[in-house]
Amino acid sequence: MDYVVGASMLVSRRFLEKVGLMDDRYFLYSEEHDWAQRGRARGFKLAYAPESIVYHKHGATIGTNASGGSELSLYYLYRNKAVFTAKHYRHLLPLVMSSLAWDGLKFLLKGKPGKSFAVFKGLAAFLAGQTGPSYKRPNP
Repeated sequence: MDYVVGASMLVSRRFLEKVGLMDDRYFLYSEEHDWAQRGRARGFKLAYAPESIVYHKHGATIGTNASGGSELSLYYLYRNKAVFTAKHYRHLLPLVMSSLAWDGLKFLLKGKPGKSFAVFKGLAAFLAGQTGPSYKRPNP
């Protein structure tokens, strides 16, 4: 396991005292990846309860679905992939940014300019140092 989905996690007080709160620069997406990475760096291990049941409507708040997500979700997803990489794997940032930009171009080539715009808007926001809730919808 690399991380625990935020909707189903339970952490101890000791974890919070040693690792701290989730990094609010992410706002949406990747915050649990970052938290797990920071926890492992401080000696914590991830675990799961195989008998537990968690009800979670994945993506309902922002319109994520099987077709690749809403423009809002793509903005935060791509911005935060770059934020996470810069924070934990800075040496891989040029490679990851190239890969993320390629994804944005693929949306454009598939005739989905809105999704392409959202990806590049997210990457531009990362480069500009914008974090937290910062998405602005394009004018139609």
